[in-house]
Amino acid sequence: MKMQFTARVLVLLVASALASSAVGAEKERTVVFPDDIRVERDVAYLPSDRSHKADLYYPKEVPSGARLPVVIIIHGGGFNDGNKDRRREINIGSNLARRGYVGMSIDYKLWNKQATSPTWPQSLHDAKTAVRWLRENADRLGIDPDRIGVIGCSAGGDLAAMLALTGPADGLEPPNADGTSTRVQCAVDRKSTRLNSSHANISYA
Repeated sequence: MKMQFTARVLVLLVASALASSAVGAEKERTVVFPDDIRVERDVAYLPSDRSHKADLYYPKEVPSGARLPVVIIIHGGGFNDGNKDRRREINIGSNLARRGYVGMSIDYKLWNKQATSPTWPQSLHDAKTAVRWLRENADRLGIDPDRIGVIGCSAGGDLAAMLALTGPADGLEPPNADGTSTRVQCAVDRKSTRLNSSHANISYA
C-alpha cells in the first residue's frame, strides 16, 4: 500500500510541479481558486499566538467515510518571501484535489529585517507541526494519517527534504512534541540547495 501510494503521488507531484514552472513567481496578489474543487482557507495549524495559516484543498465531492491521502505544499522564496496562495501553490493543490488527494499549502516563519528571533529551525518546526497537526486531526479532516507526502520548491524543497530525512534522533522536532510522528511517506524536492533538483527523494515512515 505504501509503495503504491508513494509511486502514484510521486508521479502526480512531479507533473504538477513541472506545470507550475510556467506560472512561477508573480508580482500581483490576486488570488483565484478553481471552482471544480473545494478550498478551506486560512486554517490554523500552529499555536494561537502564530499568524501563519494553511489552505486545505479537497476534491469537490468526497465519498462518505473515505480516508484520502494528503500532501503538504511548501512554497519557496529564499526563506524571506513567498506565501501559501501563490499561483504555483494553487496549481499544485488544485491538481492534487482533482485526483482524489487533499493538499495542505502552508505559510511558515520567514526572515525579514524586523525579525526578532531566528527563523531556523522554526521554519522546519512549522513544517513538522503541519504533519503532526494532520495526524492529530485525521478523523475530522477525513485523511489517511499513514499516507502523508510533501512537495516543496527552492526553500520549500529544502524543508521538504528535511521532513523526509530527519527524525527524533536528529534533535529537530518541534518543542513540546507530544509523541505524534512527523514522518512523511513521500517527498518531492524541487530546485533546493540541499539535494539534486533533478531527482525526487523518497522517505518511508
